[in-house]
Amino acid sequence: MVIVRMLKRDDYRCRVPWCMTTKRGKRSVAVHHREAGNSDPAKMLTLCLPCHAKVTRTLYVQDDWPEFLRILWREQHPEGHEQSALNFVSPLPQATNVLLFKE
Repeated sequence: MVIVRMLKRDDYRCRVPWCMTTKRGKRSVAVHHREAGNSDPAKMLTLCLPCHAKVTRTLYVQDDWPEFLRILWREQHPEGHEQSALNFVSPLPQATNVLLFKE
């Protein structure tokens, strides 16, 4: 009964800001317990299935995730490691072709 109240409270939508998942309904979302075994409504929230999988199953948090999702991940993985996305775009101009032989 508590889970149904949480889903209704959150309008069957993911609570992660800027989440792009548009699916709604009981089969498209999960109620996430911020503390394992604690069914206090203040410690529960609705997440879409992709966000819930990131929080519970991903081994490394990525810095391009929304901040709220990273907070939830850190709660579940206090000893976990964060992974930064590296930018491999070269700031230098691209090389130009040089004519080696006269035609």
